[in-house]
Amino acid sequence: MRKSTPLPDELVDWSAISKTILIRLRSLGDAVLMTPCLRALKQWKSELFLALIIDHPLQKLFTHNPYLDQVIVDLSGKGSRGKRIFLPSEAAMGLAALLSV
Repeated sequence: MRKSTPLPDELVDWSAISKTILIRLRSLGDAVLMTPCLRALKQWKSELFLALIIDHPLQKLFTHNPYLDQVIVDLSGKGSRGKRIFLPSEAAMGLAALLSV
């Protein structure tokens, strides 16, 4: 596993971050392990807008998550293992709406 290196604080204006999009298209186990991250992000900055793009099978896991402001569901059923290069139109429209908020 490759270890990531955090950006130095002087390179990022953390106070300017107002929206975050997380993508979890497949893997139930990884999705469950991601849930504490949602809570930590909201505890760090409560006004942060959090959106999640997920595969349809994971929808019920996140639909009523109190830390998410928007859940965008990929209805193609292919997930990231499929041959799709672009998001399906439903997710793309949700993403466009998020970016315009």
